Amino acid sequence: MIVSLSGLVEKSYDNNITVNVNGVGYGLLVSLIDLNNLESNQEYKFFVYEYIREQSDDLYGFLDLDSKDLFVKLINVNGVGPKVAISILSLGSIEKIKQAINQADIDYIQHANGVGKRVAERIIIDLKDKVNLALSNKSNSIINNFYQDDDAVRGLMAMGYNKKEASDLLSSVDKNLSSLDKIKQALRGN
Repeated sequence: MIVSLSGLVEKSYDNNITVNVNGVGYGLLVSLIDLNNLESNQEYKFFVYEYIREQSDDLYGFLDLDSKDLFVKLINVNGVGPKVAISILSLGSIEKIKQAINQADIDYIQHANGVGKRVAERIIIDLKDKVNLALSNKSNSIINNFYQDDDAVRGLMAMGYNKKEASDLLSSVDKNLSSLDKIKQALRGN
C-alpha cells in the first residue's frame, strides 16, 4: 500500500498530475485547490490514498493530512465515491468545507460536480459530528429545534435511518400532518 510519495511534479492535466519518484512516474488525482498550489518541476510530498477496485487502481494525492482525512471521511458516506470527494475538496479550503458541513450549508456542498441535494444532505448528516469544528449558532438552533414526533421518528428508523437522521429529516416538516404524511413529506425533501 502506498501512503506517501515525494517527488518532482512533471505534468498536470485537469486534476491529474505525474510525480516522478526516482525515475518512476506516478499518476495522482488531486483536488483543484492542491493543483493550484503546485508548480511544475518542483518537488513535493503527497499523502496518498490508494483506491483499488476490480476495474481500477487509482492514487489520490493530498498536500496535507487534513485533506486526506476529510477525503477518507467523505468516501465513507453512502453515495460519495473518490471522484466526488475530490470534487468536494476542490470547492475551497478544508476549513471552509468543514464549516459548510457544520453549518448545514447544502447549497455550498452541491456546487461540487456530482453532488445533488440528497448526497449533500447525507454528507452533512454523516459528517457533522466528525469534522472537528465547534457547531455554529445556526447549527445549534437547527439541532435544538428538531421536531421529535415519536411515531414518525420510529417509522423512519424502521426504514434504516438512525434517530438523528430521522430527526434531521423531520425538522422542517409540517407538524400538523399525520405521522405517515410527515414521513412522506420528509422523504420527498419537504
